[in-house]
Amino acid sequence: MELLLAILYYFRQMFGNITINGVFLSGNADLLYILSIYYFVFYLFKRETRDHKKQLFLWIIPLIVYGLLQFFILGNVSIIKMGVNIVKIMLCIGVMYLTIGNIRKFNIKKFLMYCTGLYLVSIPLAFVLRNSILWRNNDTINKYSLSRLNLLYMEPSELGFHVSILIIMLIAVVLHEKNKGNIKIFSGAILVNFIVLYLARPWGAIVVLVASLMFMFLVYMILNPSRKAFKIGGVVFAIIIAGGIFSAATKNPIYMRAMDTVQGKDLSNWYRINASVRLTNMMFKDTNGLGLGMGNMNTSLAREKYQIWGLVSVIPNSFLYEIAETGILGILAIWGIIASLIYKCFRERSVLKWGLLCFVVLYQVFGGHFTNPLNWIVYGFIFSNFKETDLDNEVL
Repeated sequence: MELLLAILYYFRQMFGNITINGVFLSGNADLLYILSIYYFVFYLFKRETRDHKKQLFLWIIPLIVYGLLQFFILGNVSIIKMGVNIVKIMLCIGVMYLTIGNIRKFNIKKFLMYCTGLYLVSIPLAFVLRNSILWRNNDTINKYSLSRLNLLYMEPSELGFHVSILIIMLIAVVLHEKNKGNIKIFSGAILVNFIVLYLARPWGAIVVLVASLMFMFLVYMILNPSRKAFKIGGVVFAIIIAGGIFSAATKNPIYMRAMDTVQGKDLSNWYRINASVRLTNMMFKDTNGLGLGMGNMNTSLAREKYQIWGLVSVIPNSFLYEIAETGILGILAIWGIIASLIYKCFRERSVLKWGLLCFVVLYQVFGGHFTNPLNWIVYGFIFSNFKETDLDNEVL
């Protein structure tokens, strides 16, 4: 099972760049939806999941009612796109419940090592083949790194997103691990994933990962107020500071792009933050808080209406994108999910869960999609009863 899921994790977006009638499949072809289909077909009707059925109704009824409300009040709403969006949300909820119910039966250590093994094999292979499938060449968006690794993901930032999650989990495993031999193995795995991250050079993922690691180690020191914990935390913070100084001294591409962002010269990050907030606010007011319609931002009607105000394709901010489409319901859903996740982290006192929560929330501020099933797998992991002590029962 762990190997199968590692393969899905690696190949999940391999069909995303395929086009049908000039339209990219992108997130609609996500292989992780297979897990949700499995949940609905084989798992939902088991006796032990009867509580899930009740909770699913609490999700689906408001979605359908609100969707119909948007359709009849707003008009000019694509019912097909709305239906697809509702189905994708339900698939995400399904994969979340599948994670909640099964994560403690899952060998996380094996999964992390299988994923790392796939990336390790990919590094030399990517340099030998050096083609446009595995690399993004002549990258005009990131002018400081014209050639970036993306493997079979849709873009380098997606590769960075996946690798960062593995790094957070591997570091949490190392912090908990008692076996010195295993610590060396997992430390090597962390190094491999950092190499992949460097080759991809995803500015947003790196910034969010660094912030998440700093927060995670702060939580680690608070929950484990020992001399060892403070030594580890101090070393990590020192490494991060030293890395920042080294990047500035060598004018590393990541540092140069950071400076462009601070000085307002990076149009990509400017659009992600300033323009996205302004456009979402405008769409919210224009629809009296109802939103554009589920799945209806990426339509010619929406693009034509808001292009003059700076809309380029869509809003590259997961939460604002969802609010722009679903209005008040989106605000309530997002705040409800985040508040519930924070409450669960406080109760569990889990360093790993805090690290993942920080990363998955911050990352969606800079990009991503609300209906990305990997986000919901992370939600399910946090909502589950998994504890770091469960790692003691896992063997490589």
